[in-house]
Amino acid sequence: MNGVACIGIAVVVFSILRQRFESMALWYVAFRIIEFDMQTLCDLSPLTQLKLSEEFVFSGAAESSAYQALGTLLLTERYWAFQMIIFALVLGALMF
Repeated sequence: MNGVACIGIAVVVFSILRQRFESMALWYVAFRIIEFDMQTLCDLSPLTQLKLSEEFVFSGAAESSAYQALGTLLLTERYWAFQMIIFALVLGALMF
């Protein structure tokens, strides 16, 4: 819902700002779309980790290190996606 609201706010603000500041309004929409994309990545990461943990339980000892490395990679991806959400939010706010 947060992502849908993010896009909805961008559309409403664009319709208001484009009358006087069209380029700034386009940049605002672009940053909100980036924020939406990063929010999607950040929200899908725990679901992927859940499936990965199920596979880890059923795997043998030889494959467990690969699952642990992939889990660490997913945690890192979620961290950086969240950092990009904040970055896009701040840049979008500076458009005002």
